[in-house]
Amino acid sequence: MTKVHLKPSSSYQAPQQKFIVIISSSKEDSLKQKPMDTASALPYAIEEAATDNTQTDSVEEARQPTKSHQLSTLDLLRDRNVLLSSFLNSYARAGLTFIITDELFPMYGVTSVQNGGLGYSSSKLGVVLGEAGVVLCLYTLLVYPSVAKRFGPLYCFRYGILCSIPCWLLFPTCSLLSATPIIQWVLIMFTMAIRSAVACSVFTGVLILVSNSASSDNVGVVTGLSHSFCSFYRATGPALGGTIWSFVSTKTFLFHQYLAWLFVVLLSLCTFGLSYTLPKSLVHPKDKR
Repeated sequence: MTKVHLKPSSSYQAPQQKFIVIISSSKEDSLKQKPMDTASALPYAIEEAATDNTQTDSVEEARQPTKSHQLSTLDLLRDRNVLLSSFLNSYARAGLTFIITDELFPMYGVTSVQNGGLGYSSSKLGVVLGEAGVVLCLYTLLVYPSVAKRFGPLYCFRYGILCSIPCWLLFPTCSLLSATPIIQWVLIMFTMAIRSAVACSVFTGVLILVSNSASSDNVGVVTGLSHSFCSFYRATGPALGGTIWSFVSTKTFLFHQYLAWLFVVLLSLCTFGLSYTLPKSLVHPKDKR
């Protein structure tokens, strides 16, 4: 027990009085206070060091980003975002729509005017398709980066599909302008240029959505599955488009050439409507969401 003795100072000065504080320890208290033995202190030091290491490891684990694991194919097929962006809605339907038009336009171009076509020769048809390729390259390199930066992949895909619908209606309209070949030529070149720009926006946007629907560990599997599923539509699309045009070209009623293109319009409208089921979070990679 510590005792405190207060003594008045020998030097007294009025009106102030000074006190000297003397602190002394009793012998009993000093005997009770024994130094800790080295052997008994060692377990405490080991325990404290282990606690510090555990805290350091937990802090380092918290700083490290969470690593995603690779999922099986069946688990990926159950993912809603993967299904909507790759198989059931976006990429597959866009592939079916544009592959049908790729089959329709050459047959429509070489069909006679009496049967609802353009009556073009192979050389004229080659010029139109060549112009489409040039526009596609220029739009992809010069224009699309600014469009994608402004609107993002989701809106590029959605409104690209919407903008393709006027193209599908303008193609059969060109056959009605056979009496004015210059106007017909200008309209067909303009429509084909718009179609190339729309195709770039749609497919580039939807492929970004497909990549963002899976983590970095699973993006390769998802991309491969989406391409495989879209290839099925690309294989059946030309046969479907050829069958539709073969049926339409035998008809003689007014505006019968619109029937094949109206089928493509319905596909585009369906894809545009279903694009609203895609979550807006797909504009960002899954690892950063």
